[in-house]
Amino acid sequence: MSDASPMTTTSSGRRLTPPFPGLQGESKRRRKVRTCTECRRRKLACDQATPVCGRCLRAGHTAACQYYDDLTFIPMQTATPATEDSPEPAHFHNARAATDHSQTLSSATLATKVEQQHRRIAQLEEALNRMGENMDRLLVAQSETSTQEFPRRVSVPPASAHPAEPEPKSILLKGSSFKTRFYGVSFPESLIAHIPKLSNLSKEIVGNFPILLRLRQDVREIEGRTREMTPMRLPVEKTDLLALLPAQHETDQLVQLYLENFEYVYHVLHLPSFLSDYRKMWANLDDADAHLVALVLLMVAISQCLRKTGPWMYTGKRSAGKSLALSIIQLCEYWLGAQRQKRVTIFDFQIRILLCLARNVNGTQFKRSWIHVGTLLRYCMAAGLHKDPELLSEKKPTSMLEKEMRRRLWTAVLELELQTSFTRGMISAPLSPNYDYITPININDDDMTSATQSRPMSRPIREFTGISYLVVANMSLHLRMSVHSILNDEQQAVTFDMAKHYTEQLEAHLDEIPPWSEKAADVPRTLLLLSLCNTLLALHDRHIRQAATEVERKFSKTVIIDTVAKILNAQRRLLDSGCHAVQLLSQDHLRATLSACHTLSWTRPSSFSRIDDNLLDIADCIAMDTVEILTDKVERLGGGQQQLWIAVVASALVKIERTPADKATHMQQAVDRMTAVYYKILACQQPSAMAAPKMKLIQAVNGVSQPSSTLPPEMGGYGENALTLSDIETMPEWAFDEWSLELS
Repeated sequence: MSDASPMTTTSSGRRLTPPFPGLQGESKRRRKVRTCTECRRRKLACDQATPVCGRCLRAGHTAACQYYDDLTFIPMQTATPATEDSPEPAHFHNARAATDHSQTLSSATLATKVEQQHRRIAQLEEALNRMGENMDRLLVAQSETSTQEFPRRVSVPPASAHPAEPEPKSILLKGSSFKTRFYGVSFPESLIAHIPKLSNLSKEIVGNFPILLRLRQDVREIEGRTREMTPMRLPVEKTDLLALLPAQHETDQLVQLYLENFEYVYHVLHLPSFLSDYRKMWANLDDADAHLVALVLLMVAISQCLRKTGPWMYTGKRSAGKSLALSIIQLCEYWLGAQRQKRVTIFDFQIRILLCLARNVNGTQFKRSWIHVGTLLRYCMAAGLHKDPELLSEKKPTSMLEKEMRRRLWTAVLELELQTSFTRGMISAPLSPNYDYITPININDDDMTSATQSRPMSRPIREFTGISYLVVANMSLHLRMSVHSILNDEQQAVTFDMAKHYTEQLEAHLDEIPPWSEKAADVPRTLLLLSLCNTLLALHDRHIRQAATEVERKFSKTVIIDTVAKILNAQRRLLDSGCHAVQLLSQDHLRATLSACHTLSWTRPSSFSRIDDNLLDIADCIAMDTVEILTDKVERLGGGQQQLWIAVVASALVKIERTPADKATHMQQAVDRMTAVYYKILACQQPSAMAAPKMKLIQAVNGVSQPSSTLPPEMGGYGENALTLSDIETMPEWAFDEWSLELS
């Protein structure tokens, strides 16, 4: 046995002399410890990656991640005494308590350990510099997320920063007394407060063309006749769910439409298992699981307005497809609320996720969307989906497939919550270091079954699978969450250095979106691009108002022009392929239009440059495309006229900026756009809407269930706080001074 002291191993692979060479009785050779000190302290599995293991990297414990051959020689992790302002971390105290001899160490030994830590830091920096550019960027982005970019509220900007411009209270907080609503800065329509010309033009158009007010009255009369009776809220049974289920051939088409458009985005199903259960359901509907029936019904609700066939018929101002979708959503909500939570299955999580998605696609309950998704996030946390499933007890075995599905569901909920918070203008739930989940692996569903004993190898990220969207989106999750928290803090200044720093990181993620060529990858690839582009637009919309110099403002203008062009091209490619999923799910087209108009408002006529010429061209193109997209959306849903009116006025404003002499013509074209939509809705009313029969929630006609023409006010979006174009009565509402965006 050698008398030499054991060597210490650093994360970069180098061997160092023991930190305590003077200790006696330690000449015996020790068993090599494979686990890093932090994972060993937390009693978690360690992947032994260097220089920092994966678990410590995700949790932000990079400083505590160390490897040593012998636990006896772990250096003590304290260098300065804790103070009231900087409390001592818990794991520092645990490290001292775990080592008995640490209480008697001399000051020389402490100095040796401090030197050891400095040497380790230098080695880690050297190791990171040697790594490739892509890996270096990924590690730095994730480590910065845990320390610097972690969502936080900075109440006072740095002294050197340009003072932040207070956001208009009229656009952020609406209503009176307790009947109020709040929209944050990242809410797309919040830009209206910074474009005075838009409100003035809207007011002028309405004042010169009273036909808009007359059409409002006509639609309200029809809407009143379809709301004569509110359905009774009875206990919902499985038979009620089956009554709303369309015929099998129609259901097959709608389920297939859902799988093609959304399953490759929020991949919450294990397709082989679902398709097997789906076939068994139709083989014997009476014995079918009610949870499976509810899941299929929600797929039908999501796909109702994605059909390519027409013409669209309307009940009041809602399309027939949307009316059926809202009936399904309401019925599933009642049924789900009556279910016991003692025997929770994967269906309970899948149904809740699809409920949120169905509301978003059909444009209903917009004001409550953030509340719904937040409730879903906490429901999943209460079930422990945010924890590593490997921690589950082995007394009741959990299959490898179930563990992977837990990871998928949690990742999907995180992404859905972040997107909903950003659109609603609210700060998303911050990622806690206690979230020790592992990102799902990039595999096809066929690669894993219930009999799989070990986790399969992940496929390359350039190979498209059903889970690829969530895997790639999770790479930028921390970055987007950090930017969103800054943007929705009205007191936080967005300085030039901050804007430049985040722009570089966001564009790096844009460049790393894999070039998938599969047809099924069209929607996921577009949504990945749009999520990053929307964050860029919101960032520079804030910065362009707070820029200290004209050079800084031109930087933001250039980024906005480039980003709007990317959104424009992505939308055109998707619509040319006949896919309408993104236009129903997102508001990126309207955000891009308002962002372009907002940027134009910062252009001085005396200093019009080539950049401004390009901006004007891009704004004209994106505004016209947005009007076309929203017109189709209104025809499919029968709602969302407020968004369409904003886009129509924005398009007219851009055209007037280009040719001021033709202002009257452009105003007339804006009115014609809106009246054409309303004439179509009035002309294509279903006979039941004109006669206003008193119907129950569900009617079964020849074995095929039909939607009721009536829904509760809170489901239809016609409550006291819900305003669309047909509800606008006063001039401030037409001028966007007072409005709400319930899309029903």
